[in-house]
Amino acid sequence: MKKVINGLMALCLIILVGCAGGVSPAVGTWDLALATPLGSLPAVLVMSENGAGSLSSAELGSAQISDIVFDGNLVSFPLDLEIQEDVTLSLQFSATIAGDMLEGEATSDFGPFAVTGSRQ
Repeated sequence: MKKVINGLMALCLIILVGCAGGVSPAVGTWDLALATPLGSLPAVLVMSENGAGSLSSAELGSAQISDIVFDGNLVSFPLDLEIQEDVTLSLQFSATIAGDMLEGEATSDFGPFAVTGSRQ
């Protein structure tokens, strides 16, 4: 009986540890507003559990993301957007997730600009 109870306790512990790892709250599809010097630009950000994703905007084009870092409610990644032929805008994106809201900034050679978003 003691072995059965110990086995059940071990199984429960394994299940709890697995649940604690969980999926980052940043994973999903987000509608963003980028507060650039040119005004507010809408974009769609998709982040996957495996650290990959994409950002697309009618004004800025689209780009694949491959280095997303999840740290609790924080998310960050570098992003290179080709905004014109042979012109690339390099950004460092960082944000905090609070429920279905995202708030942060993207920094570039032109300075930082605010980013806000909501989950689709």
